[in-house]
Amino acid sequence: MIKSQSYIAHVRKTDNQAVYYAHSGKLEDLSDGQTLLAHLSKVSEIAEQNAQWFGAKELAKYAGLLHDLGKYCPEFQRRLQGGKIRVDHATAGAQVAAERWQLIGKLLAYCIAGHHAGLANGIDEGEQRSNLEVRLKLEPGKDIPHLDPIWEQEIKLPEQLKPPVLKLHKTWQGFQFAFFTRMIFHVWLMLTERIPTTITFNWKVKITLTESILHCSLCVTSSM
Repeated sequence: MIKSQSYIAHVRKTDNQAVYYAHSGKLEDLSDGQTLLAHLSKVSEIAEQNAQWFGAKELAKYAGLLHDLGKYCPEFQRRLQGGKIRVDHATAGAQVAAERWQLIGKLLAYCIAGHHAGLANGIDEGEQRSNLEVRLKLEPGKDIPHLDPIWEQEIKLPEQLKPPVLKLHKTWQGFQFAFFTRMIFHVWLMLTERIPTTITFNWKVKITLTESILHCSLCVTSSM
């Protein structure tokens, strides 16, 4: 049962600062849940470790920090308390990445926006999914929730990201970038399948380069 007074975010008595949560526990005020900052930090750490095998540790790190950015809003906190509402929590991080880091950010935006629904098409509609261009144009406060500005205090982002070190082929450059994006996205797939969201939070996850290449090859083959 949700009390008539809407709960926005747990407030620390020590500094009167709102705390946002990624996952709920058993208590109604969410104080025994996993904080959003802790969740983003841990996913970022593991994604960075897994992506080191194909030269994408920095990109995966910041994709991890942004993947659930949309949870920095009262609407999602009410959902954690049992509110029967749908909250798009993936688009906000994709928008931040694309706006801040341009082309490289857009590659990450595919991974961030699709970390639950799957990779979207760039311009054409997919199966029951909006394409990335549509999602990047969604308006905060109208189409998706406004983010609490506190996120900018907790999540530190660099002004620029280094592009991936790829030996580009004269003919297959587009394919190379698409495959590279799938490699980063594979980190999310494996995290989704292997990382529990319960309060035990056992984060021991490792992805091998062989697993990543095999899975991405199957994805590319099945989409051709």
